[in-house]
Amino acid sequence: MKRSGSLARTSTLARSAPLQRRSDLRPVSKAQRTRLAAYKPVHAAALDRDGHACVVCGTTTDLHVHHRQGRGSRLLDLDLLVTLCAVHHAHCHANVAESYANGLLLRRVGGEAA
Repeated sequence: MKRSGSLARTSTLARSAPLQRRSDLRPVSKAQRTRLAAYKPVHAAALDRDGHACVVCGTTTDLHVHHRQGRGSRLLDLDLLVTLCAVHHAHCHANVAESYANGLLLRRVGGEAA
């Protein structure tokens, strides 16, 4: 059975306006791009040092590089980074007292690691 009429869109707006994607993401600033570029090799070095495995359980999937002392001025300090799987990374942040006790988190004393 044949249809009569055109199947093409008839709206001029649909043909002339480009597709607009809505995003709640903020643009990345030049300073953020610079910090990220400096952080990438340190991130890779932490993974290499830890053998691309979680230091708690040894799994090699879904790895995160955890900052033991926040991500402030010492962002690029390899000694403050540790590789954790997603499960142990979440556990670390959910159980802060335990994480301080076992060294996965470090307290700041005068801006330096305790």
